[in-house]
Amino acid sequence: MLGNSGTGLITCLDTDASGTLFGIDLFSGDVLLLDKVTGAPTTISTAITGFQGLGIDAATGAFFGSNTDDESLYLIDVGDRKSVV
Repeated sequence: MLGNSGTGLITCLDTDASGTLFGIDLFSGDVLLLDKVTGAPTTISTAITGFQGLGIDAATGAFFGSNTDDESLYLIDVGDRKSVV
């Protein structure tokens, strides 16, 4: 256990190529950078709600999310705060 993240329900986690831990809050859609020692979150973007899977491409750094609300795979643009099918 990392500790209390202080956010809602983080339903998916992954690390990038450098080992940085990220997650997505199911209800807010916040894309979070998570401190591996304390569990403290930093919101880096906001996507749509309903993500229950996260994958980060190690070669490109692209974020992919699977959404159970509409059963779709999304490319999550963490720089522009938007999600596209």
